[in-house]
This record gives sequence, structure tokens and C-alpha cells, in this order.
Amino acid sequence: MGYELTKQLIADGWFVAGIDTAFYRDSRDYVSEEKQHTFMDPGELARVILFNLVNDANLTVSDILIERSYR
Repeated sequence: MGYELTKQLIADGWFVAGIDTAFYRDSRDYVSEEKQHTFMDPGELARVILFNLVNDANLTVSDILIERSYR
């Protein structure tokens, strides 16, 4: 999703999640620091994706769906 479209969706009341990376730390007009830290941890996400790509199920990238879970 493009940056400008995402900003427009947020302005219209949509909640857009992401991965807690430098992109959000450097883009305060895009998301608040408080919300940034509710985004997915990149290391945890990478471990889950890697595990699922190299296990016996032989998943492919098109088989992976990333959904935010609330803790």
C-alpha cells in the first residue's frame, strides 16, 4: 500500500498496522510513537516466516498470510 493512500485511510478512520521498523520511527506524521510500538516485532515475524518456509510443510511465500494478533 502506498504512503499517500495509507495516510488518507488513516485520516478516514482506518487503522493500518505495520511492522515496528525505522520507517515508522522516522515518519511521525504517519503514525504516533505510541501506536508504532503496537506493531509487529520484525524479529519475531522473520522467525515465524523462516520456520514455516523450511519445515516439512514446504510452504511457499504465496501460502503465507500475515494477520495482526492482539495481545
